[in-house]
Amino acid sequence: MTALFAQSTQGADRLFADILPWLGLLVVIILLGGGLALFLRRRFATIREGEPAGFTLADLRRMRDAGEMSEEEFTAAKSRMLEAMRPMTPSNADEPTARQGSPGRVTPIPPVRRPADSTERESDA
Repeated sequence: MTALFAQSTQGADRLFADILPWLGLLVVIILLGGGLALFLRRRFATIREGEPAGFTLADLRRMRDAGEMSEEEFTAAKSRMLEAMRPMTPSNADEPTARQGSPGRVTPIPPVRRPADSTERESDA
């Protein structure tokens, strides 16, 4: 019985010795992958922070003042930018039950109609 137990523990020790280097390699790969992910995340975050948010009215004014665009072009570009920033409103807002099929438009929900108090009393009796 002790010989069988000694063989099983010897087999387990050998199995552990065979697996141990692969476990160590797996841990190293996981740590390197995590470090690479952290490095790339910080790298791309700093690139985004240094860039401006987009094309602004200040950029248009700078281009106009530098002579890169005329006053008419500035006015047209400014009006297009301001128009794009306005929220979209439904064309027929006076019709509360109208359905709009185009995206970006709000579809109003019709009000819930409840029965009058007198009809409720009659149904209860």
